[in-house]
Amino acid sequence: MKINRSSKTTLNFMTEAKHATLYELMDEYSRVVNSFIEQFWGQSLERKNLTKEITNAPESWLSARTRQCAAREAVGMVTGAQSNGHEKPTHYGKKMTLSAQCVTIENGNNTFDIWLSISSVGHSIKLLIPLKSHRHMHSFDDWKRSSTVTIHRDCAQFLYEIETGPKLDTGHMVSLDVGINHLFSTFDGTLV
Repeated sequence: MKINRSSKTTLNFMTEAKHATLYELMDEYSRVVNSFIEQFWGQSLERKNLTKEITNAPESWLSARTRQCAAREAVGMVTGAQSNGHEKPTHYGKKMTLSAQCVTIENGNNTFDIWLSISSVGHSIKLLIPLKSHRHMHSFDDWKRSSTVTIHRDCAQFLYEIETGPKLDTGHMVSLDVGINHLFSTFDGTLV
């Protein structure tokens, strides 16, 4: 069984100029995600179906790699909203999810434990973001860290995964209901 967890760390160690550049990138990313949402709404589209023609459709200075990230985020938002019967979603620019195509995670060797390197996003933007790890992040030291990073306006979020125990070979599932008159009943009405 796989267990997934996440941990956030602050972006407060960035300079004002880096913050301004990051916000410019996030604003354009949000605009492109919303363009994709308009395009995808009402369709049954999966991430694996995102062709180059689809991801290059919106006019933007974002690189092809960043547009792919934006398209994947839009597909997730549309799929989630449609499956739950919600209205068309809107991306408000509060976060962006970048894959290893656009962001690399490097270990620090000075005051900062982690450096996020954002590149290949367009407009010749290259950001080196200093981060400090903390106790919560260290609790995942023996977990596998995803190469995808979600960047919020004030923090970076890392995803961790671990495989626990042997993989179970499952047959069929049975649902149980604990009762008052009987210990439990199964989904097919059997009382025990």
